[in-house]
Amino acid sequence: METRWTEQLRQRVGLTREQLPMLWDCDFMFGEQQDSYVLCEINVSSVSPFPPSAVAPLVAAVLARLRG
Repeated sequence: METRWTEQLRQRVGLTREQLPMLWDCDFMFGEQQDSYVLCEINVSSVSPFPPSAVAPLVAAVLARLRG
């Protein structure tokens, strides 16, 4: 997801990398073909950083974006 899918989604919907939420996740279901997946949903409002050590880098990234 992090290497290709996010970039493809970003281009498809016309967003810059900076316009993506800082914290989000996606749920996928298995597709009909072997090793294929189907997007089920994208979660933005009901996610939290994990592991706890991810909180400080996330805060730093949000502050950098706000200053940007």
